[in-house]
Amino acid sequence: MTKMKRQDLPPEQREVFWVERLKGNERQQFVVYSPTLWGCWTHYNAAKKETTPCYEDERFCHGGHEIETMRWRGYVFAWSKSRMEPVFIQLTPGACRSWLKQLAEGATLRGQLIEVWRTKSDKGRLLVAVNKYAHRSNEAMPQPPSPIKSLYNMWHVTEVPHLMRASVVEDEKDLPDEFPNTRVG
Repeated sequence: MTKMKRQDLPPEQREVFWVERLKGNERQQFVVYSPTLWGCWTHYNAAKKETTPCYEDERFCHGGHEIETMRWRGYVFAWSKSRMEPVFIQLTPGACRSWLKQLAEGATLRGQLIEVWRTKSDKGRLLVAVNKYAHRSNEAMPQPPSPIKSLYNMWHVTEVPHLMRASVVEDEKDLPDEFPNTRVG
């Protein structure tokens, strides 16, 4: 008989989660764990079809800091009903504005059942609809982690400028040098 694989302590919590970026004609439902949006600026290189983070110190922006390449994206941590696992959802400014207009002022995003879909093309409009506000106690839903490690993983960032420590990272536990194979300059 083969032996059962055992471990008496629970496994460590994941630090890197999938970032869901909906394609054309795609529609998904999520239960939102984040109380608010988490937004950041990026640069998009159309020739390479590559997104890189924008830094407060423009000298560290990969490929230079050009205003016309800047894009803002919002992120929330949520349970994906299609993947059956927690993910970060990437949202456009328009999708975020339309979502927030559906809520009472000051309302939390946490506990909302939302439907997110994109029109026909991959570059089509992204839309969000609140299907239900099913707020559960904070104990019933996990606390949202910082998206920094997940975003760096998605963007294939392996080197982070030294000024990142002071200007972007909000919490000591989010320091990029905790990544395996990552160097902080």
